[in-house]
Amino acid sequence: MKKNVVCVGAHPDDEMPCAGTLAKMAKQGHNVYICCVTNGDKGYFDLSVSAEELAARRLEELKAAAKVIGAKDFVDLGYLDGEVLLTPSLRADITKNIRKWKASVVFTHDPWRTTEASLDHINVGLMTCHVGVYSGFPHFHSEQLKDGIEPQRVEEFYLFGSSEPNFYSDITETIDQKINSRLCHESQITQALTPLDEKARQMLEQRLRRTAAICGKHIGVEYAEEFKAFSGGSGHFDWFPQGVISK
Repeated sequence: MKKNVVCVGAHPDDEMPCAGTLAKMAKQGHNVYICCVTNGDKGYFDLSVSAEELAARRLEELKAAAKVIGAKDFVDLGYLDGEVLLTPSLRADITKNIRKWKASVVFTHDPWRTTEASLDHINVGLMTCHVGVYSGFPHFHSEQLKDGIEPQRVEEFYLFGSSEPNFYSDITETIDQKINSRLCHESQITQALTPLDEKARQMLEQRLRRTAAICGKHIGVEYAEEFKAFSGGSGHFDWFPQGVISK
């Protein structure tokens, strides 16, 4: 059965922890979408590059990465980097996109990761989980329903960057897509708005393969990604993930 899959990330490269799985699901015929909350306008060390220039560059990088992954569409909500708060507007924006894309599967940050220090990651993860278990109730942001958007209950959650992963996804067949999509985010690899040299590309590829290989050992495959998985309930998580992602 075809699923609608949405990755909600805080920054324009935060789809990377699940890029291999998103690419696999796209190949399986599922509809994959990416929702980026911030424009990434502060993730750089050189003040000679303006925030506006950086945001524009990172949007193009995200567009390229989404294409490599096989996403059908993506959106940048335009919040400022480092300034994501738990506000009604954030709830409305994430709710609208989950409903618009009829998401039954959602990937996002694990906001309960014990070593997470980014408030953007924490707040995006918390709000996405909150929205996912309430977006099926029509009285939540009922104003959206006038635009032809219907309530949508998220059935499965996969939280990346978790301290307590309980699900591993085999990405052996899509490890190259994961690497190539990561390479699209050049500004976040070398902190230079210039093409990567071969040495930098090789170092990144080795690191990504090494990390994926460690995850793969948990389920006896060459490469994998890890998640904290939950089934979605009405207003809460269920603790037993059903899992549409084949191991």
